[in-house]
Amino acid sequence: MFSNHIVFLSALLCGLCLSLTPIRAQQLNDWSTSTGKCEAEQLRVLKKKSGNAGFTFSTEQADIYAESGLRPAGTGERIPPMTALQCHARGDGNKILVSNEDKEVCGWVDEGKLLHSKVQRKEDDGIFGSGGEEVCPSVSPLRVRDFCKINRQLG
Repeated sequence: MFSNHIVFLSALLCGLCLSLTPIRAQQLNDWSTSTGKCEAEQLRVLKKKSGNAGFTFSTEQADIYAESGLRPAGTGERIPPMTALQCHARGDGNKILVSNEDKEVCGWVDEGKLLHSKVQRKEDDGIFGSGGEEVCPSVSPLRVRDFCKINRQLG
């Protein structure tokens, strides 16, 4: 009798622990915008919910979509090339939720329009840790030696 209660409580506790980890990501996957513009309060909420999900740059002009998914509606807002962006969440249909405080824009953009191309795994911080995929992997600086080598190859 006593062991049945222990098994039940253990299973309940494990289920609770596993369900706590993805709450933040689920909240942001449902995030949407109709305009692609963000006020200071919206930007603050995005940052709070996403934590430190990384930074990236747009590699070309990127349309801002209202939501993630395979066929989301566009907002009519665009992010110019080489704009610094804070990443917040990975959505469906290869969309990344990004924002830029200076331009006061936020929304879902195609991952292919961003500087990074492959997702890296974060270190697992334990049962309550973030673990999982990093939304925007860190961009490593180019070493001087590598810059010089590339420069020589270009002529």
